[in-house]
Amino acid sequence: MKFGVITDAHLFHKYAIKPEKYKEIIQSLNNNPEIEFIVDCGDLADKSILTAPQVEILTHIFDYVTKPVYIVAGNHDSLEGTTVATALELNPNVKIIKEPTVINDLLFIPYINTTKELYSKLNSLVSNNHIPKYAFSHINVTSNVYSMIPFRDVDKLFKYAKYWYNGHIHTEEEHLTAFGRFMNIGACSSLTFGDNHIPCYTIVNVDSNETVNVENH
Repeated sequence: MKFGVITDAHLFHKYAIKPEKYKEIIQSLNNNPEIEFIVDCGDLADKSILTAPQVEILTHIFDYVTKPVYIVAGNHDSLEGTTVATALELNPNVKIIKEPTVINDLLFIPYINTTKELYSKLNSLVSNNHIPKYAFSHINVTSNVYSMIPFRDVDKLFKYAKYWYNGHIHTEEEHLTAFGRFMNIGACSSLTFGDNHIPCYTIVNVDSNETVNVENH
C-alpha cells in the first residue's frame, strides 16, 4: 500500500502552481491503484478568504477524486474562511483538519504557533499505549534560526508518531535518527516567496517505508 503527500500549493499566489496543474497531480495520485489515500500538508490556498471566481475553481479541484483526501490547515490558508472550507467540503471524500486529530493510525497536526501548545495537544491525543505510525503536519521544523523545533530536537516528535511528513518548509529537508524519520517534503509550487527549489510531491510505500519524491514542472 502507498499514500501520496503534497503541500504548499499556495493556489492563487502569482508564483504558485496553477490550479489545473495541482488538480492534475491529485488526479494522478487518485488514479494510481496502489495509493490508498492522499494528504495535503497545508497552505493549499494562499489566503483563507478568496474571490468568487477562485472559490469556483477550488470547488472543482477534487471533483473526480474517489479516495480519501486529508487537508491539513496551514498558516496561509488557515481554512477558517468559510469560502475556502465550504468549497473543499463539497466533496464527501475530502476531510479538512483544523485541529490536531488522530484518524485510524494517522496523526494530523495543522499549523501551531508555539511548542507549548503543540506538545500540550499532542499529549492529549497520543497515548503511550499506541503511537500512530504516520504524522502529517504544518509546523516550523527546520535547521534555521526561526524554527519552532530545531532539527537537533526533532527526535522528541517520535514520541507521538513514528514517521513524520511536514509542510510549511518549502525546501525539502530530510532528517534521520535512531528513533525514526522526519521529512520536510518541499512544496509543489516553485519560487514561492523566494524559495528556490524543484517543485515536488511525495509517494510513500508503507510496506518498505520508501519515500519517492516526484518532481513536477
